[in-house]
Amino acid sequence: DCRPERERPDVAVIADNGRQRVDTAAAVAEAIATAGREQRLADEYEGYVPIETRERLRTVRDELRRSLQEHGGAPNADAFKRLRLLAQTESARHLIEAREAYVKLRALVRIHEGLARLREAKTPQELIDAAPGELLRSLGFTRAMVSRVRGSLWVPDVLEIADGVDPKAAAFKRFVAEAEIPLAHLLVETEMVRRRIPVLVSDPPAHSHTYKPIVEASRSTSYAAAPIMPATRVIGFFHVDRFGQELPVSAEDRDNLWVFAEHFGLMYERSVLVERLERQRSQLHDLLS
Repeated sequence: DCRPERERPDVAVIADNGRQRVDTAAAVAEAIATAGREQRLADEYEGYVPIETRERLRTVRDELRRSLQEHGGAPNADAFKRLRLLAQTESARHLIEAREAYVKLRALVRIHEGLARLREAKTPQELIDAAPGELLRSLGFTRAMVSRVRGSLWVPDVLEIADGVDPKAAAFKRFVAEAEIPLAHLLVETEMVRRRIPVLVSDPPAHSHTYKPIVEASRSTSYAAAPIMPATRVIGFFHVDRFGQELPVSAEDRDNLWVFAEHFGLMYERSVLVERLERQRSQLHDLLS
């Protein structure tokens, strides 16, 4: 055909389709490679594949399905290529979803085991001192902190940092030991007290409701926090992150922390009551003596 290209629409369509096939194949390859790399990191750090990666696989899958429907009359070779890409995408997605379901169940088992170890604590303070370490051991975090709520203040109490992950750990611990943070309006922690729900902060430096001095001292790139509530009143917080890992804190991490915090609150209340009863028993014994 010797006509100019602008007079031959089929040529333009074929060229556009050719570019689309190349772009689609590249997008699928990149999405699958990213998913594989993040799955290996999640295995290494006992974490989760970021939800953005899973959503991207779903998007690529949906685009491939739509492409197959729109090009129903495409040559067999082209259809087979698209089907192969679709099969690879679905395989990667199903592999991640199966892994995530297993990891969630395993995390619940580890939470139960960690709480069982915490029950050996003799006093409320022993319970508080041991809790951050159990969060590291049970859920793969590298830093965990427990804080108290005293009136209108948020007071960090115990900070646990995994060995070797933070070269400035000593400076951060000094900051925590001296910090008393006002629960100001719109602060993330203030909202936790008011709404009694956990939070996930994906970008603390850019978030408008984070307390910037502790964000700067911690250098955290993402964190989760949950309120500690023995009953309906918030008496403290747990904060956790994955500092030093090539993996962000995920929504699943936040949910696991919430499960831990809910059970810890009940355990702490029981410990306080037992300690109070022991004190009253001792006082009564002294009085009778």
